[in-house]
Amino acid sequence: MDIKRNLSAQEEKIIFKAIDDFREYGKTDIECPICKGKLNYIGNNSSFAISCDNCGVIYSLRGI
Repeated sequence: MDIKRNLSAQEEKIIFKAIDDFREYGKTDIECPICKGKLNYIGNNSSFAISCDNCGVIYSLRGI
């Protein structure tokens, strides 16, 4: 199940912080802003998705 709605500005801010953590440390302790589930990083530096164990994909970006 993937989230089919726009994230609020606050939720996006949390997701962007999690992306920074994943890229810098390879992991994050930040919880899903929607359900407080575990966040996962799928992909590489140019194309990736942030998914939650409960919500599915909540943010994705495709590179070149």
